[in-house]
Amino acid sequence: MFIIINYTFPFSLIDAENFIPANPIVTPVHIRPQYFLFSYAILRAILNKLGGVKALLLSILMLIPLILQPSIKQFNKENQKSMFF
Repeated sequence: MFIIINYTFPFSLIDAENFIPANPIVTPVHIRPQYFLFSYAILRAILNKLGGVKALLLSILMLIPLILQPSIKQFNKENQKSMFF
C-alpha cells in the first residue's frame, strides 16, 4: 500500500513546508533542527524541570552500554561474507 501511494502520489507524504520557495535574504522564522526533536519531546513530557533534565541525561547515558558492547565491534571475515550473501 505504501508503494502504491508513493508512486501514484509522491508528494502526498512530504511536509508542506518543503514546497515554499526559499528566500536567501531572509532567515526562516521557524527552524526545526531534526537532531533536537528527541530531547524536546523528553523535556516537554516531564513537567518538572529537574526531572526533565535527569530524564534527558538518562536517555543519553542509556546508549553507552550499546557503544561498549564487544560483540558489535568484533566482526570476522566469515560474518562479513555471510552478511552480503
